[in-house]
Amino acid sequence: MKIIGFGDSWAYGAELQKDEYPFIHWLSEHYGCEYINNGRGGASMGTITKDVLDNIHLIDTNDIVTVVIPPDIRWYTENDKKWRDLTKDCSEWKALIKDGKSIEWFVYHHNLFIFAIISALQLCQCRFVLMHNYGNLQLKYPTLIDYNQYFLSTDNLTTLLHGDNDFFWNYDPYFIDDGPHNAFTGKYFEGCEHHPNELGHKKISNLIINYFNI
Repeated sequence: MKIIGFGDSWAYGAELQKDEYPFIHWLSEHYGCEYINNGRGGASMGTITKDVLDNIHLIDTNDIVTVVIPPDIRWYTENDKKWRDLTKDCSEWKALIKDGKSIEWFVYHHNLFIFAIISALQLCQCRFVLMHNYGNLQLKYPTLIDYNQYFLSTDNLTTLLHGDNDFFWNYDPYFIDDGPHNAFTGKYFEGCEHHPNELGHKKISNLIINYFNI
């Protein structure tokens, strides 16, 4: 058995100190097994899906897989056989918007990537859970993507960590950033600007353990 994690900076453990660890580490401590953390800062669902498919041969039936879902505002590209994530501050992303891409276009592809990940992990017959870090996750195909069956919670991780969710951040391609900057408050974010601290990661780990109940 091993724990395999995918996702963006929340999965990676951004802003943690050198002697601190992300939630996947604490999961492995609980289950007494090794882990592989494929989290990357700024990752989009497009490249996260590629990470899952590229590593699917490493996933066994007794493994646990976690996937952190980032905002659907991010996109990706490929140049010279190198894949890159695109966020709002890069010229290629701005060109995409100027080309007339709508909110629905982003949401559709976000759902497509999520469905592909769920379908691939189902074929592995492993235990897996998806979770979105902040904002309103817009699932358009409930008959294909069962929120209650595949997601840690209907709430995002920020809400589960008791962040200030009075600021309701929803997807809008004309926002300056790809997430809220005034929602990460409380003891689980103390000392960090945009990510959970180690206490927050331990909390996420406990939520996942309770989800699987094993």
